Amino acid sequence: MTEEKTAPSILTFNNQLLRIKADVTPTLCREAESFIPYYIEKVQTKFAGLKAKGQVAGYMVYEDFFTRSWNAFKSATTLDPNYKVSFYLGQGRQDIDGLDFQVNVNERRLGFLSLPADPQVYAHFPFEWLKVFVDEKLAEENISERVNPAHLYLAYRRASQGHVTQNVSIHQKPVIPAGQSVQFKFIADLARGEVSLVIFDLHSLLQPERFAKFIRGVKNQLNLISQKENKNYIFLEEYLSTHLHSGLQGPKVLGLGLPLCVLIGVDADLERQVPVLNNAEMKKNEPQHHQPQAHQQVHSAPTGHQAHHQPHSKNHSPAKTASNHSHKATPNIDSPLIPLLNRYVEIEIAEDNLSAQINNFNEEFYQKHEGIVPADVFQTFLASKGVVSGVGQHLIAAITQGITQKKNLANMSVAIGKAPRVAKQGYLFPHFEFALAEKEKKKDSETINMRETQKAMVVSEGDLIAETRYKEPEQIGLDVRGNMIDPPPPEAFKVNVGENIIEKEPGKYYAAADGMPVVKHNYVMLRKGLMIEGNVNLATGNVHFTGDVEIKGSVDTGSLVETTGDLTIYGKLCSGDIKVGGNLVVKEGIITDGKATIRVKGDLMADFMENSCVNVKGNIEIVRTIINSTVVCGGEITLKNADSIITGGKIYSRGSVNTANIGLKRGAVTQIYVGIDSVIEDRIERLEARLRRITAYQEETRLALREMTGRKGLAHNQLEEKKEEFREKLVQCRRIQEKVESFITQCKALRTYNTEARILVPNQLMGHTKIEFCGKGVILGQDYAGVAIKSSESSQRNAKVVPIEDVIRKDRAS
Repeated sequence: MTEEKTAPSILTFNNQLLRIKADVTPTLCREAESFIPYYIEKVQTKFAGLKAKGQVAGYMVYEDFFTRSWNAFKSATTLDPNYKVSFYLGQGRQDIDGLDFQVNVNERRLGFLSLPADPQVYAHFPFEWLKVFVDEKLAEENISERVNPAHLYLAYRRASQGHVTQNVSIHQKPVIPAGQSVQFKFIADLARGEVSLVIFDLHSLLQPERFAKFIRGVKNQLNLISQKENKNYIFLEEYLSTHLHSGLQGPKVLGLGLPLCVLIGVDADLERQVPVLNNAEMKKNEPQHHQPQAHQQVHSAPTGHQAHHQPHSKNHSPAKTASNHSHKATPNIDSPLIPLLNRYVEIEIAEDNLSAQINNFNEEFYQKHEGIVPADVFQTFLASKGVVSGVGQHLIAAITQGITQKKNLANMSVAIGKAPRVAKQGYLFPHFEFALAEKEKKKDSETINMRETQKAMVVSEGDLIAETRYKEPEQIGLDVRGNMIDPPPPEAFKVNVGENIIEKEPGKYYAAADGMPVVKHNYVMLRKGLMIEGNVNLATGNVHFTGDVEIKGSVDTGSLVETTGDLTIYGKLCSGDIKVGGNLVVKEGIITDGKATIRVKGDLMADFMENSCVNVKGNIEIVRTIINSTVVCGGEITLKNADSIITGGKIYSRGSVNTANIGLKRGAVTQIYVGIDSVIEDRIERLEARLRRITAYQEETRLALREMTGRKGLAHNQLEEKKEEFREKLVQCRRIQEKVESFITQCKALRTYNTEARILVPNQLMGHTKIEFCGKGVILGQDYAGVAIKSSESSQRNAKVVPIEDVIRKDRAS
């Protein structure tokens, strides 16, 4: 297929979660609409192959949702064309024993969910797989409604904590009522021990400050609900934040897939005390007419996205629904079997409470009862004996099968607790690397300069650098009585803490300053300076750092380096903009071709300088040459080598200039201005250049006015309008000219001079060099060898040329 060769790569497959994600932008959606069937077919083929290999037990492809999302982003005019959004096009799943969903649709309910109560199972069975399983069951029955994810997650949460979860009623997902004006509503269900949040609009949460304020508001509202209902609700802040962030980065930003129904609170007392959560107990407490007990009531209706193989209509018959429910009849918890079990079966709990077994089984039980003992009846019997956790589905199945076969059940296990596990194999987790990666992800959705994506690992004071973690993390135990068992203290893991690191909390290490963190094995430290091992270029991005910076390579063309401290470059500085708050050291040379500016608040040291623009407030020390460069120096300029030379360009120096040679015989004219305030002189020069441009424009306008006066063929009124237009331009030019002249006068009044400055040339000074000393020109007229230019005793702003030996002799004497 030709499309396959040109289709952009937008799909990624997560092998661990069995999920295929699509990353798109409005621009992509507009330009590649014809590839929608290609992507859907690709996802179908991928999952079909995985299922054929036995790597997935089932899957869903959200074709309808993908198509609607694609079209919505294609027409989203309010979004940046390169705004990136991520959503899931396909989701696979695995199987677990004991998982069951019986479809039974009524006014609000879709069916009944049963889950195994083995916490270890859920370490490898994510919540997303449960949603796929339920979606598949609904698709098989031609039901297009989506389930309430808050109900699913509550069941999943309690099952993962060891609670036996049987026949839990799962309701439909809420929809946005007609004429909806509010942004969200709370639903509190006392029977379930849950509080849900239904969100109808996410736009108000796009700003970070509003997001944080919203989370605080939800927490406060949950506290109010707890007080009103006399409950102890646990706030699921992390779960809520995760769902909201996911929504803000996906199609929900445009309203697709809304409303968002999130579980925000669970009854802590119910979680601890009620190990068996089933539909029978729900029905005891549920209000009549299927109305949820809530602070604000939301009526549900069909909604949600459609899967690829879901029909678009609901075609189930009442007879079929009834049959589905009949073979899953709700057991009678007050069954007469409970007294029989109490009479003929003895349960023994081990001393450590981590296991329970049938200690004595009287086979006369079979004379009193023949038939099946339902699993939930036996679980209720165990709960009455204090066994409320660790009752696995496989144990119950073995017991009920043994009763069916009339076996002696003595010494058979009925519950196995989870022993606590000590944390082992400690290591330092480099938290800063993942924090910086998250920052880069946020930048991905924006249009940015690629050079402004700084790749260096730089952290700020107070950032979390590393924390102690364990390859084998600790595990809280859970005995068969439902009590949690704290694990022993973790294995000893000594962390060597280097400089600029503070351990604010046990096992958590923070930066005491801005810098570059180092985390290796069991050692953590922070370099206050930033070190870049190679070149600064497009791959590394521009460098912005508070402190000292060392660059082991060169700074390539087009790069920017900004630092408040010292900057050391071990290679060359090639056409890069540099802003240094301290000193700048360039081990090799500076070659910028006049396309970049180097500004240094401290001193500058380099091997050579060529075709560059440099502004240094301190001193400049060059080893070999300064060629065709514009140099502004607030201190002294010194060239160290015996054959060093300054040739071509302009040199402005507040202090002295010391070099072996100035100018070349047939080279360009070298201009040296010594003893002046370079800042003031630069301002005067720019103002005078502007004045020259204004004057030239005035002359052009006057010439045009004279030509217009003698021009024929124009009507009198048109001619007068043109002439008046030129006169107005001349008036405006004169006003600007007067202001610029005034600024020049003010700047000249601020001039100061350093009469102590000198120009020292031990070898040769070319006669065509242009020299100004303290604002006055120095006439050379010939080439000189071994001379100095210094102030005259009679007039300090006047300069004279003297043998350099005289200057050296006087310096030694003084």
